[in-house]
Amino acid sequence: MTTAAALLQEIRKGKDQLVRLEQQLREIQQQCEHEFHEEQAYRLCRKCNWMESLHY
Repeated sequence: MTTAAALLQEIRKGKDQLVRLEQQLREIQQQCEHEFHEEQAYRLCRKCNWMESLHY
């Protein structure tokens, strides 16, 4: 396998893993009982890092 092909394969694996990790994070954030720390423009959950904008 050429170096370029190997790199492309690794990139695809990394992207697949990223999709799985993002889904796991979404599930955790959806089930979280948020404890927010508020900043001027947003609030951030201390437990799951969910962010909500305070400017609508």
